[in-house]
Amino acid sequence: METSVTNQIHQQEQVEGESSCEHSNRDLSTLVDECDDCHDIQEILRVASDLSGDGERFKLRFPKTWDVSGHYLASVSQRFLESRNTRCQLCLILGKSRISNASPEGNYVNEDTDELRALPFAQVCKLVRNINAIKDPSFALLIGPRRAFRDIRDLYPVVENGIAVLSKPQGTSNLVTPRTVPEYYDPAMVRAWIQYCQKYHKFCLPRSSIVEGMKLINCDTRVIGPAADSDKYVALSYVWGKSNVHSNCNTQRVTGSQELPASLPRVIGDAISVTKSLGYRFLWVDKLCIDQKDPNTRHTQIQQMHIIYEKAELALIAACGADRNNALAGVSTPRIGMQINLGKAAISWVIDPQHLVRHSHWSKRGWTFQEAVLARRRLLFTKQQVYFECNAMNCCENLHTPLDSLHVKDKSRIRVLFRAGLFDCQTQFGKMNPIDLSVDELWARYCVCVEDYSKRELTYDADALNAFQGIIQRVRSRESKSLAEVFTERFLPFS
Repeated sequence: METSVTNQIHQQEQVEGESSCEHSNRDLSTLVDECDDCHDIQEILRVASDLSGDGERFKLRFPKTWDVSGHYLASVSQRFLESRNTRCQLCLILGKSRISNASPEGNYVNEDTDELRALPFAQVCKLVRNINAIKDPSFALLIGPRRAFRDIRDLYPVVENGIAVLSKPQGTSNLVTPRTVPEYYDPAMVRAWIQYCQKYHKFCLPRSSIVEGMKLINCDTRVIGPAADSDKYVALSYVWGKSNVHSNCNTQRVTGSQELPASLPRVIGDAISVTKSLGYRFLWVDKLCIDQKDPNTRHTQIQQMHIIYEKAELALIAACGADRNNALAGVSTPRIGMQINLGKAAISWVIDPQHLVRHSHWSKRGWTFQEAVLARRRLLFTKQQVYFECNAMNCCENLHTPLDSLHVKDKSRIRVLFRAGLFDCQTQFGKMNPIDLSVDELWARYCVCVEDYSKRELTYDADALNAFQGIIQRVRSRESKSLAEVFTERFLPFS
């Protein structure tokens, strides 16, 4: 029998966009987990969570029908039709979960009754290629009219912006269990990802030679000096933004080296903090480590860009701001998340980090393209969480990730069951390095890079070739030939 939760509610003042789920720390402290209007919904969700481990009992209590996706939980009438001013966390989360336009022709605003439905979290978010291959006790919660759930593919663009997830508490051993993202990033978690990669991933081993004339920032002494061959360093990828003659990046010369100013752009200051927290001493930042006033030095360093990023132990990517003055979220400024505890379970608001990166200002800029593609390991700071991707796996803060279970038997890469990364250019994990690719595969990969790069923006058109020079040099390094020679020898006979 369908459960009705149709308590009449008064019209509330509509709020704009995402403001209903974005609060300061002071505002969050005033929120409550539930209100009188949603008390019955919470009880239903508690039951759903308790039964989620027993498939047959869950299906009996919350049936499915052949014509729509997901399990029916309750009817919620029109209470989430409009955004509302409320202190109730559950209302805020569920309000953002309403499907307003799941397909090009599907405008559902004027439907009479909305339904609350539960769908497999991993399937809706496309975290796995075959949902039947894993046990997934977590559910994505969506609200909309029945016809909005007829084709699950229509829901993919909806959930990219965020989704309410009903899951078991932390400590469970499932592969895709969501977890709470703390206010500040956890260096220990990131170090564990890096160490796993260093130990098992043969596709992430350094293959690059020495960078001539390279300089690094010593994060302990705050001095820029010549790099030693054995120095292990982190490379920063970020958006500088508009030029400023009064920029606070002017260094002071100290006995042949250069000392950092007391005040730095926020993204560089946070990058120094992250570098030290991950156990590294040296940081490379283009604006500081390349003499921007010397054309010859600048040209030489650009020609070696593929080595600089390939040799880096980690590329630190600022995907959460528009320029150098934006901090790395979770380092010097807290991040804000929402979670409601339901006894043994929890409801949390989850946003796909890959979606956040793809729609960031960083991903639109031309120079940042090769910086990410060339790196062996990448740690991306988005507004909500950090996302890690190397040449063999990807993982993020808001998902429980048992690394051994994600990988193939020899632990060299994650299983093809799981979704690919952002920077593999349509190839599977483990086929990232040109040395491991056939000429055909190398050509296909290069074409994808050209296509993706062509969509980026540059402040100066004259930088178009320089900002792609690292990709060209990487391809050339395969056979010590020019780019034209590599491909014309292979394809010209067939033209």
